[in-house]
Amino acid sequence: MSKILSKCALTLIFLFIVGAAVPVRAQSPLGSTLYTTYQISSNHETVSWSVCGSTQESEGCYGSGSLGPFGSVGALLEGSPSTSKDTVSRYIYVLDIASGSGANGVEL
Repeated sequence: MSKILSKCALTLIFLFIVGAAVPVRAQSPLGSTLYTTYQISSNHETVSWSVCGSTQESEGCYGSGSLGPFGSVGALLEGSPSTSKDTVSRYIYVLDIASGSGANGVEL
């Protein structure tokens, strides 16, 4: 009986050592290491955006652009992520508080 216990103990010790020696890389959700910053222009008519962060291969900023023109940006909200293959998308909601020809409408 003691030989069985000692073999089990040796097996457990071996598994612990092998498990500790082999690094395991956790897979992070796609896009979780990237972030988007938004900058509303001084006249509140456009929103500039930039995507930065890191991937497994590199880090830095990967894309940028602008949204608009708007009458006057009153609020901006980023929606939940949606993933398709290797692309992450998010809806961007902009509340225009001076929409329309009279600049007195509100539009999402």
